[in-house]
Amino acid sequence: VFIHNSVSLRALIPLLFYRKKWIVVHHMILANKTLKQKVISYLKRFVLKFADNVAVSQFMADYYGNNSKVIPNPIDLNIAKIDLLNKDRDFVFMGRLIREKGAHLALEALKGLDGSRTLTIIGTGPEEGNLKILCKKLNLCSRVIFTGRLNGDDLYNEIKRHKVLLAPSIWTEPFGVVVLEGYACGC
Repeated sequence: VFIHNSVSLRALIPLLFYRKKWIVVHHMILANKTLKQKVISYLKRFVLKFADNVAVSQFMADYYGNNSKVIPNPIDLNIAKIDLLNKDRDFVFMGRLIREKGAHLALEALKGLDGSRTLTIIGTGPEEGNLKILCKKLNLCSRVIFTGRLNGDDLYNEIKRHKVLLAPSIWTEPFGVVVLEGYACGC
Protein backbone atom coordinates (compact mmCIF):
# COMPACT_ATOMS: atom_id res chain seq x y z
CA VAL A 1 0.00 0.00 0.00
CA PHE A 2 1.27 3.48 -0.88
CA ILE A 3 -0.22 6.16 1.40
CA HIS A 4 0.08 9.81 0.45
CA ASN A 5 -0.52 12.48 3.07
CA SER A 6 -1.88 15.03 0.56
CA VAL A 7 -1.18 14.42 -3.10
CA SER A 8 2.28 15.10 -4.54
CA LEU A 9 2.98 14.57 -8.23
CA ARG A 10 6.69 13.92 -7.57
CA ALA A 11 5.88 11.14 -5.11
CA LEU A 12 3.88 9.30 -7.79
CA ILE A 13 7.03 8.15 -9.62
CA PRO A 14 7.44 4.93 -7.57
CA LEU A 15 3.88 3.94 -8.51
CA LEU A 16 4.95 3.81 -12.16
CA PHE A 17 7.38 1.01 -11.31
CA TYR A 18 5.70 -0.71 -8.37
CA ARG A 19 1.99 -1.35 -8.77
CA LYS A 20 0.57 -0.86 -5.28
CA LYS A 21 -2.78 0.22 -3.90
CA TRP A 22 -2.65 4.03 -3.69
CA ILE A 23 -4.41 5.90 -0.87
CA VAL A 24 -4.40 9.69 -0.57
CA VAL A 25 -5.40 11.41 2.67
CA HIS A 26 -6.64 14.97 2.13
CA HIS A 27 -6.01 17.57 4.83
CA MET A 28 -6.10 20.82 2.88
CA ILE A 29 -7.36 22.40 -0.31
CA LEU A 30 -5.11 22.90 -3.32
CA ALA A 31 -3.48 26.26 -4.05
CA ASN A 32 -5.05 27.94 -7.10
CA LYS A 33 -3.74 31.53 -7.10
CA THR A 34 -1.19 31.50 -9.91
CA LEU A 35 -1.38 29.92 -13.35
CA LYS A 36 1.29 27.40 -12.34
CA GLN A 37 -0.71 26.44 -9.21
CA LYS A 38 -3.87 26.07 -11.30
CA VAL A 39 -2.13 23.71 -13.75
CA ILE A 40 -0.64 21.62 -10.92
CA SER A 41 -4.03 21.55 -9.17
CA TYR A 42 -5.68 20.29 -12.37
CA LEU A 43 -3.06 17.53 -12.75
CA LYS A 44 -3.43 16.49 -9.13
CA ARG A 45 -7.21 16.31 -9.42
CA PHE A 46 -6.85 14.21 -12.56
CA VAL A 47 -4.49 11.63 -11.00
CA LEU A 48 -6.68 11.39 -7.88
CA LYS A 49 -9.21 9.53 -10.01
CA PHE A 50 -6.84 6.54 -9.77
CA ALA A 51 -6.47 6.66 -5.98
CA ASP A 52 -8.60 5.68 -3.01
CA ASN A 53 -9.30 9.03 -1.40
CA VAL A 54 -9.73 9.68 2.33
CA ALA A 55 -10.82 13.07 3.64
CA VAL A 56 -10.63 14.39 7.21
CA SER A 57 -14.02 16.12 6.91
CA GLN A 58 -17.12 16.15 4.72
CA PHE A 59 -15.98 19.54 3.44
CA MET A 60 -12.75 17.97 2.17
CA ALA A 61 -14.63 15.01 0.69
CA ASP A 62 -16.92 17.38 -1.22
CA TYR A 63 -13.97 19.51 -2.33
CA TYR A 64 -12.05 16.58 -3.84
CA GLY A 65 -14.99 14.43 -4.91
CA ASN A 66 -13.77 11.09 -6.26
CA ASN A 67 -16.02 9.30 -3.74
CA SER A 68 -13.73 10.22 -0.84
CA LYS A 69 -14.26 8.30 2.35
CA VAL A 70 -14.51 10.53 5.42
CA ILE A 71 -12.35 9.53 8.37
CA PRO A 72 -12.12 12.48 10.79
CA ASN A 73 -8.84 13.42 12.43
CA PRO A 74 -8.50 11.62 15.75
CA ILE A 75 -8.17 13.30 19.12
CA ASP A 76 -6.85 11.75 22.31
CA LEU A 77 -9.69 12.15 24.81
CA ASN A 78 -7.29 11.45 27.68
CA ILE A 79 -6.34 15.13 27.49
CA ALA A 80 -9.81 16.00 28.76
CA LYS A 81 -8.80 15.65 32.42
CA ILE A 82 -9.27 19.31 33.31
CA ASP A 83 -9.92 21.62 36.23
CA LEU A 84 -12.36 24.28 35.00
CA LEU A 85 -11.82 26.39 38.13
CA ASN A 86 -8.08 26.99 37.72
CA LYS A 87 -7.94 28.81 34.41
CA ASP A 88 -5.56 31.71 35.00
CA ARG A 89 -5.16 32.94 31.40
CA ASP A 90 -7.62 34.40 28.92
CA PHE A 91 -7.01 33.60 25.24
CA VAL A 92 -4.84 31.05 23.46
CA PHE A 93 -3.99 30.63 19.79
CA MET A 94 -2.17 27.52 18.63
CA GLY A 95 -1.03 26.49 15.22
CA ARG A 96 1.50 27.00 12.52
CA LEU A 97 2.32 30.70 12.36
CA ILE A 98 1.33 31.42 8.77
CA ARG A 99 -0.83 34.33 7.62
CA GLU A 100 -3.76 32.05 6.69
CA LYS A 101 -4.17 30.92 10.31
CA GLY A 102 -5.02 34.50 11.34
CA ALA A 103 -2.90 34.99 14.49
CA HIS A 104 -2.53 38.65 13.46
CA LEU A 105 -6.31 38.99 13.84
CA ALA A 106 -6.08 37.65 17.38
CA LEU A 107 -3.54 40.38 18.18
CA GLU A 108 -5.69 43.10 16.60
CA ALA A 109 -8.74 41.88 18.54
CA LEU A 110 -6.78 41.84 21.80
CA LYS A 111 -5.91 45.51 21.27
CA GLY A 112 -9.63 46.35 21.39
CA LEU A 113 -10.23 44.50 24.67
CA ASP A 114 -9.82 45.41 28.31
CA GLY A 115 -6.11 46.01 29.05
CA SER A 116 -5.97 43.15 31.53
CA ARG A 117 -6.76 40.46 28.93
CA THR A 118 -3.90 38.22 27.80
CA LEU A 119 -3.11 36.11 24.75
CA THR A 120 -0.77 33.14 24.48
CA ILE A 121 0.47 32.20 21.02
CA ILE A 122 1.64 28.59 20.73
CA GLY A 123 3.54 27.61 17.62
CA THR A 124 6.27 28.60 15.20
CA GLY A 125 6.39 29.50 11.55
CA PRO A 126 7.33 32.08 8.95
CA GLU A 127 4.99 34.76 10.38
CA GLU A 128 6.45 34.64 13.89
CA GLY A 129 8.72 37.66 13.33
CA ASN A 130 5.90 39.70 11.78
CA LEU A 131 3.60 38.83 14.69
CA LYS A 132 6.21 40.01 17.20
CA ILE A 133 6.61 43.26 15.26
CA LEU A 134 2.81 43.72 15.22
CA CYS A 135 2.73 42.98 18.94
CA LYS A 136 5.19 45.86 19.55
CA LYS A 137 3.38 48.16 17.12
CA LEU A 138 0.08 47.57 18.96
CA ASN A 139 1.81 47.99 22.35
CA LEU A 140 0.73 44.51 23.47
CA CYS A 141 4.06 42.93 24.46
CA SER A 142 3.17 42.86 28.17
CA ARG A 143 -0.07 41.02 27.39
CA VAL A 144 1.16 38.45 24.83
CA ILE A 145 3.25 35.34 25.45
CA PHE A 146 4.94 33.49 22.58
CA THR A 147 5.69 29.95 23.79
CA GLY A 148 7.15 28.51 20.60
CA ARG A 149 6.27 24.95 19.70
CA LEU A 150 4.83 22.75 22.45
CA ASN A 151 4.00 19.03 22.24
CA GLY A 152 2.19 16.37 24.23
CA ASP A 153 1.51 17.08 27.89
CA ASP A 154 3.31 20.44 27.74
CA LEU A 155 0.91 21.57 25.00
CA TYR A 156 -2.25 20.31 26.67
CA ASN A 157 -1.28 21.62 30.12
CA GLU A 158 -0.74 25.06 28.58
CA ILE A 159 -4.10 25.02 26.76
CA LYS A 160 -5.89 23.93 29.94
CA ARG A 161 -4.79 27.16 31.65
CA HIS A 162 -6.86 29.25 29.19
CA LYS A 163 -10.53 30.16 29.11
CA VAL A 164 -10.91 30.65 25.33
CA LEU A 165 -9.16 29.11 22.32
CA LEU A 166 -9.09 31.33 19.24
CA ALA A 167 -9.13 29.90 15.70
CA PRO A 168 -9.30 33.03 13.48
CA SER A 169 -8.40 31.32 10.19
CA ILE A 170 -8.77 33.51 7.11
CA TRP A 171 -8.75 30.61 4.65
CA THR A 172 -11.12 27.72 4.16
CA GLU A 173 -10.23 25.57 7.16
CA PRO A 174 -10.71 21.92 6.16
CA PHE A 175 -10.82 20.49 9.67
CA GLY A 176 -9.76 22.60 12.65
CA VAL A 177 -8.48 19.84 14.96
CA VAL A 178 -7.16 22.57 17.29
CA VAL A 179 -10.77 23.46 18.04
CA LEU A 180 -11.41 19.90 19.23
CA GLU A 181 -8.24 19.98 21.31
CA GLY A 182 -9.28 23.28 22.88
CA TYR A 183 -12.75 21.96 23.60
CA ALA A 184 -11.31 18.81 25.17
CA CYS A 185 -9.12 21.04 27.36
CA GLY A 186 -12.12 23.03 28.61
CA CYS A 187 -11.84 26.10 26.36
